[in-house]
This record gives sequence, C-alpha cells and structure tokens, in this order.
Amino acid sequence: MLRKTTAALTLMVGLCGAARTHDSLVSLESAAMVAPEVDGVVERDAAWERASLIQDFVVLGAGRPAEAQTCVRVGHDAQALYVGFTCSLPPGQQPQATPRPRDGEVYRDESVEVFLAPDPQRPEKYFHFIVNAAGSMQDEIGRDAAWDAEWHAKTARIEGGWEAE
Repeated sequence: MLRKTTAALTLMVGLCGAARTHDSLVSLESAAMVAPEVDGVVERDAAWERASLIQDFVVLGAGRPAEAQTCVRVGHDAQALYVGFTCSLPPGQQPQATPRPRDGEVYRDESVEVFLAPDPQRPEKYFHFIVNAAGSMQDEIGRDAAWDAEWHAKTARIEGGWEAE
C-alpha cells in the first residue's frame, strides 16, 4: 500500500491526498520549541514534545479512519520551521521508496509533502517540499521545479513505519 500524506501550511495546516483530517483545513499555530536534531527520528526526540500536533486522519473521499495513521508535528524556533512526520504502515509492510536525485520524482514513492503559502492573497506563490521514505528530497516554488531551497530532511525506519523531519 503506497500512501502519501500532504500537509499544506500557511501556519494553517490542511491535509489532502490519500489521507486527510476530518475537516479540509485544520487551523494550527506553530509551537515555539527547541530545535530538534534533524536525524529522521521524531518519536524519541524530546524537542518534539512541545510541537503542535495533527492526527486522526481519514481516507480522502471515504471519510473513514485511515488504516495506517500519520502523526504530524509542527514547531519553530527563531531560525526555522520544523515539521516531523510519524507514518504508520499496516502490519508487515515496509515503506516503498527509491533513492532518487535531488528533485527526482520523489512524489511517486511513500512520501510526505509540505506546502507553505505565506501570502493568502497570492496562493499560487507557494513553497512545496517533498521527502520520500528513502530520504530523497524535492522542492519547488509554485510549479517551478528549478528552484532549490536551503533545507534539510532526514528519514528513519521505525517499527511499524517510518519517520521524517
């Protein structure tokens, strides 16, 4: 089962794609936190305890709880915004992802996506970040895939799924 979770952040978070929350948009204020160690391990890093939390996803179009749940944590410090994902998988399944070059077709794999739209008056000007379970990264501004941001992402396999930050 290939699952993709998409989080749209304007410091409002909406989730769409294969799974989303009960409401189309979830208003969320990013929590102030100490910077986590960006190593792909979310659950065991105490820095994430202060982050805002999004969970209880449902299958898009079906309205029933997603079989494999994702937990999203959002926080910030004076230098950066941090997003941590814990992606559960059905028992016995491993994440399906291929190592890809920067800006390769990362979205084809088990992946998480973040959309940042800082100006609600110009929603077409958004920043899009994707990381797959293999740790490959893709980014774009609007639909301009040539744009490369300075950002870091790491992933880790955990019992029952994988994590990304």
